[in-house]
Amino acid sequence: MEDEHSPAGAEDLTLQRPVDPLRDHVRGGGPEDGVVSLVLYGDYLCPYCRRLRLVLARLRETLGPRLAYVFRHFPNEHAHPGAEFLSRTAEAATAQGRFWEMHDWLYAHDLPIASEQVFEFAASLGLDMPRFRRDIDSQAVRDRVHEDLVDGRRNGVTGTPTFFIDGIRYDEAWDFYSMLEALQRPVAAQVRRSARVFANLPASAGFVLLLAAGAALLCANTPLAPYYHAFMETSFGIGPAGSAVSMTIGEWFSEGLLAIFFLLVGLEIRREVTYGALVEAKAAILPVVAAIGGVLAPAAIYLALNHGPTAPGWSVPTATDVAFTLGILALLGDRVPTALRVFVAALAVVDDILSMLTLAIFYPHSFQAEWLIASGVAILAMLALAESPP
Repeated sequence: MEDEHSPAGAEDLTLQRPVDPLRDHVRGGGPEDGVVSLVLYGDYLCPYCRRLRLVLARLRETLGPRLAYVFRHFPNEHAHPGAEFLSRTAEAATAQGRFWEMHDWLYAHDLPIASEQVFEFAASLGLDMPRFRRDIDSQAVRDRVHEDLVDGRRNGVTGTPTFFIDGIRYDEAWDFYSMLEALQRPVAAQVRRSARVFANLPASAGFVLLLAAGAALLCANTPLAPYYHAFMETSFGIGPAGSAVSMTIGEWFSEGLLAIFFLLVGLEIRREVTYGALVEAKAAILPVVAAIGGVLAPAAIYLALNHGPTAPGWSVPTATDVAFTLGILALLGDRVPTALRVFVAALAVVDDILSMLTLAIFYPHSFQAEWLIASGVAILAMLALAESPP
């Protein structure tokens, strides 16, 4: 895949600007129901785009008027010098109503493509050549290509080819049968694409978190509780009973999901320390102090009121509601000030660090030196690979 650097930002799986037949280059489709749109951000010199022209032609032949093929320019001038010029020649041909003829010729012609060859083909189409040459260098044509390029970056496009099917980004295989399945919109493909769009929403994590909390309250306080406990105590494994890979469903959730949780926490901490709210010590002081206070103050109150056998439960009342706070802030979206969101995110990171230290120091189940040594070796190996020259 040919990469094009774009401004930092979250990749969006949905098409920000819908297909506009009055502006976009649209081939096929029609007013009838059941038409599926295939938007391609392409580069005329990208080898992957050039190979895919045969797949796209076969898809158009198979689906006929049910497929609306839309082409948008995404020339990668850095990787392919001359790609922007070819995009401008296609737009110059558009001014005389011959975009698709020029488009097909550019993809079908063997590389390299010299400017003289482009002009010869344009003349063979019967174009007004003085006008064609003027249009190639006109500001209007340059702006048109640049608009597609900026629009692609806003849609999270970083390389070519990039496809959107019915406004949803397609990141699966580029062979004929895989794309045909996605374009024919079977139920499974629609569900899969819809799930990816939902997961990409900023509020999706908060919504799922609150939904899970509501489901837990429902199971614990209704007649469903016995069935829930029976389900969680059911054994499940891929080996014999009692082996390391045979546990109850509750243990799988506790051990497996906890491992994934700490992996994500580690990635979050790395991001915040490298690029986020914890880069500058001055900006991190307030959330760090708040997180430490959220652990020490409840623990001190608990120990003041509980002595003897109940004292080991001091960690229970420590602050654990930051995740719910982040979920609520995600649901509120842009209505929450950025400064508040950054503060709570940094607080959550420090809170996660303190939670891991509390579990590791005060509540260890057992100490197995071999696993600790293996982890240390793995960390050293990753550091050595990360620091080795390319």
